[in-house]
Order: sequence, then structure tokens, then C-alpha cells
Amino acid sequence: MSEIKFFDGGVGMPDAAFYNALESAAPYAATADRSYESDPAIQTGVPVVTGYQNITAGANPGTSQLASVTLAANTPRGVTVAIPAGANSQAVANTLREAGRKLGVELAKVQVAAIRSTTGIIELTLNLSRSDLFTCLIDVKTAMDERGCPAEGRVLVMPPALFGELAKDQTIKDETDIEVSGKVLKVMGFTAYEDEGLDGEMLIYHKDAVAVAQIATSYERTSARLDAWYLTGAVVPIPDHVCYVTVS
Repeated sequence: MSEIKFFDGGVGMPDAAFYNALESAAPYAATADRSYESDPAIQTGVPVVTGYQNITAGANPGTSQLASVTLAANTPRGVTVAIPAGANSQAVANTLREAGRKLGVELAKVQVAAIRSTTGIIELTLNLSRSDLFTCLIDVKTAMDERGCPAEGRVLVMPPALFGELAKDQTIKDETDIEVSGKVLKVMGFTAYEDEGLDGEMLIYHKDAVAVAQIATSYERTSARLDAWYLTGAVVPIPDHVCYVTVS
């Protein structure tokens, strides 16, 4: 059995640093349906029931239907890093935190590629020389409203540079119903997250419209190295509740 050393030193468990950093860098997994990720059968595909397929409006709305899909987690991504000899708990935690962040970014790239390749999603283009991010969100909100997307549970994922631009927009600053807390921004009914793997693009979706598998297949930490591997995948059971915005 491999030797695993645990440290404290007031910085928390180093392995928690790894997992927390990985989760922080994987916004699609953090916000999407992951209810099947502990099931080993998901690696060959299991049925996933998630999300609203139809919303019936009116005084006596009908029952909302659920969409059923098969989600496969079959794309491997891993990270291997050396742990310096004699490293104290803080150095180990920092090493694992950076490894978790890097692996989380790679997992997110797989997930966003799967989401982006889905046919039937809403596609918009934002020209920042003619408009702004707040106006773009109004257009996205309108498109989702027209397609019956539930108002609660909408997610906006954007690169850090655009997140910063949105947070300092004067319209955002003037609104009283907009919350900014650390790295989370709530605006126009969307909860915004950063994805450093995005570049000049944004993904907006309802949390029930995206299902993600992110499964640790191996995790080994000795006094000298860390080796972690995941299988990941994503599927979009409700394409018209997902919007992809190209920013130019």
C-alpha cells in the first residue's frame, strides 16, 4: 500500500486543498446534475433523468415533463506532480492546490466541448465594440424566457476577464438586486462563475439542462508525488435551455 502522509499545521488537509481547487475550477460539474457520478456503471453509460422538457403556462399548468438521456464518462484526464523532499504542510497544500486547479481546468475543457457540440442550443454573438455584457444578458434572458426555461437555476460561466468587466459595469453597480460575493456574481437571474479555460466565449444554461460526470478513477499521494486521474463527460438533455455566446 502506498504511503500517504497527512499534515495539518493550521492549513487544513492538503488533500482537501486538492479537491476544493479542482471543484472551484470545474464550474460545470459544480452546477450541473452529478447525481450518478458515484455509480461505476456510468463509465459505460447510464440513463439520466433530469430537467424540464416542457413548461405549460396558464392558470392550471400541466405537469412538467422530464428529459431522459444516457451520460457516458469516458474521457480520461490526469495530473502527476512531484512533492518536494522535506516539504512542510503549507508547501504540500500549495502543491496539491495547484495540481487540483490544473486538473479542474482540463476537466472543464472536456465538459464545455461536450456542451458546445450539442445541436439545437441557442447561439448568440456579442460585439463588445457595439454593445456591453449587461445588454447581452438581457438578450440571453429573453431567448431563454421565450423557450420556457425556468427562471430559477440559471447559470452563467465566463472567462475571468469578462467576469471582471461585468462586475464593474456601471449598470451592475447601480442595480440594488445584484449580489457580488467573492467570485460569485448574481445578475439578471443568472449566477455567474469563472472558467479560466474559456477565451472570448460564454456559456449560459439552466442547471437541469446539463448533466456532468466527473469521476475519480485513481488518487495516489505518497511523500514524493501525487497521481490523480478522472473520467469525465457531459451531456445536454435540454438543448434549448443552453446558450453559447461568442464574444468579439
